[in-house]
Amino acid sequence: MRDHDDSELLQEFRTHLLIDQHNLDQELVQQPSLYNKVAQAFAQAESRRDHLSEKLKIVDARLYTDWKDKLEEEAGDGKRVTDTAVANVIQQDPIHEKARNKYLATKEEAAILLAMKEAFYQRSYMLRDLASLFTTQYYERDVVHGNNKASKEMTHMRNKEKLRQARMEKKKNRARL
Repeated sequence: MRDHDDSELLQEFRTHLLIDQHNLDQELVQQPSLYNKVAQAFAQAESRRDHLSEKLKIVDARLYTDWKDKLEEEAGDGKRVTDTAVANVIQQDPIHEKARNKYLATKEEAAILLAMKEAFYQRSYMLRDLASLFTTQYYERDVVHGNNKASKEMTHMRNKEKLRQARMEKKKNRARL
């Protein structure tokens, strides 16, 4: 299986998953090319996986013929060897084990890249949502609530307006009575 020392490509993809919310324009411009790069890496890994799967089948077919002949020869007297017995011997053969391990490593790589591809797909939605928050000036509200003089004045003005509206509402209620 895969050790935790990921390839440089996966490390690069992981760093690009992070979104700089203060640089959304650049993030939005880069997203399509990043997604394409991840999708191509996944397609290549999937192709390697499929190739090694076929190669493993060929190795197993050759081993089956070799082992069946050898086991029947050892059994002697024209005795037939079951397919299960041959399959069990093949599973322990070092040639099969080497081919299987290569296949499993490539299968894992393809699965990791599929997850990465899906993460970049989700990233596109996050970028869209963050851009929407930006256009509604969501991030500017955080600045207004700070401790600087301008934010205190803004808070004072808002409170003053709320008090004015409350007084007007109170006058309307008295006039109705």
